[in-house]
Order: sequence, then structure tokens, then C-alpha cells
Amino acid sequence: MVGEKLNHKTLSTILQTNPTAFWHKGDDIRKFKYSYGQNQTSWQYEFDFVVTLDFNTIANSFKSFLDTKIDELIDYVVSNALRTQVNVLVDINYKNVPDLYLDKEFLTTLERLNGTINFIVSLFDGFEDEK
Repeated sequence: MVGEKLNHKTLSTILQTNPTAFWHKGDDIRKFKYSYGQNQTSWQYEFDFVVTLDFNTIANSFKSFLDTKIDELIDYVVSNALRTQVNVLVDINYKNVPDLYLDKEFLTTLERLNGTINFIVSLFDGFEDEK
């Protein structure tokens, strides 16, 4: 979640969890492992790594996480002109390409949160001695 009017304490209360990382615009963010939104106030939450070939597994985790909080979160996003950025690391191993189908419910939720999604794709095709 990013935006000038973002208050990390308020957002943490709404989501009933603490962020993995947060920073304010102008903070020195080089100390953070991932620096998405580094030029703006940001609240970041990372889900656990999931081994799956179906993106819906990830999307369902996202929807479950927001389940009872979604209406209050949307109100907060809209009233504070915030943006949601979903970054998904897709790790393709041994040519097992996952299904990145995005269902309408997930896309609608993302749109209501003024959101975008970014797929970061990494390809691993085995170790040299395996080829």
C-alpha cells in the first residue's frame, strides 16, 4: 500500500497485523530487503512462500487475508487516495510454468483497492551438473 496520506498505524489496525516493512517518503530505505515504493510512504506485507502451479492458490490467500476487512480497507484507500501494489515473485523451476489466470473476483478486489499487480518472473532450469 502506498500514498502520501498513508498512516502505517491506522492501516495495521484495519488489517489486524503488522507490516513486514514500512517507511515514510524520504526515509533511507536501503536498509529494507525489498524497496518497492521507495520514493513514497509505503506499508508492505509479505506472504509466506507457496509452492504451487496455480496462481489462484495465491489469490485465495490474498482474498482470505482481506476477507472481513475489505470494506473498511477500501474506504481507507479511497478516502486517502492510496494505491495497492501487489508484487508476485513467480519462480519457474525445471520448465514447470505456473498458471497465472486471474479470476474476476480477484481483479475486482484489486480494482476496488486502486491496485495493480506486478509479476516478477525468475527462471531456474537446473544446475550445470544436472544438464
